[in-house]
Amino acid sequence: MLDIAKAKTQLEESLRELGARVEGIEADLRVPHSADWPDRATEIEDDDMLDALEDSAIKEIRDIRAALLRIEAGTYDICRGCGGKIDPKRLVALPYAAECIQCAEAG
Repeated sequence: MLDIAKAKTQLEESLRELGARVEGIEADLRVPHSADWPDRATEIEDDDMLDALEDSAIKEIRDIRAALLRIEAGTYDICRGCGGKIDPKRLVALPYAAECIQCAEAG
């Protein structure tokens, strides 16, 4: 059986952690680049990696917020694809999953 209160707590904690991670990335990205060209090239590569990490974290934040809204609406375990129930094991593994495994694989 799915413990929605536990899922909500886990989602809220993940949201806090991701928010802190994004803040750290943004702080790193604000650091001025070196005047030395070889160092600057490395820093730009690092910035590209940080941008990708930030994009991934922001997407996960959106997914978590959507899951929290589904909890509030009472539709947390309802698949947005087919309208069926999402297996509780899937929600334990991926608490912000919005689709059952069949719809996720088909999509």
